[in-house]
Amino acid sequence: MKRTWSLLLRVARVFVLSAVACLVFLVWRFNQTPFDLAMLDKLVPGMTQDQVRQQLGRPSSVFKASWAYSAFMAWPIVYIYFDDSGNYERHEYDH
Repeated sequence: MKRTWSLLLRVARVFVLSAVACLVFLVWRFNQTPFDLAMLDKLVPGMTQDQVRQQLGRPSSVFKASWAYSAFMAWPIVYIYFDDSGNYERHEYDH
């Protein structure tokens, strides 16, 4: 009987530690940015979409006048806005 309780306590401890480790990983992952945000400082109004793509990489989503960059299982999103001629206008960081 004592052995059974000891085994159950070990299994419960492993389960709790695993659950905590998964939770810590998910919180860490949830806060990851899609790229180094310092790269946004290199964007200059008037840049073409190709120049922005070279700087930031391929966007996660493309809309009519904007792009969105996000990482898998993460909340922070960077929006890139373009003017009517398709040139970079501004960005917004949603965190």
